[in-house]
Amino acid sequence: MPSLFSAILSLCAAFILLLVAYFVHLVFISPRNNPLRKLPGPPSDRLLELRHMSLVME
Repeated sequence: MPSLFSAILSLCAAFILLLVAYFVHLVFISPRNNPLRKLPGPPSDRLLELRHMSLVME
């Protein structure tokens, strides 16, 4: 029984580490494509981004 408990515990720990790594990647590595945190930029960048999004949607 203790081996089963330790296996479940290690699986949970691996899953939590994977989630932490994913959020670190979202926040620090790719902030431009991050839906959680929009970086404030000059209006021209935002207009270009909106124009690009509208072109992609069509």
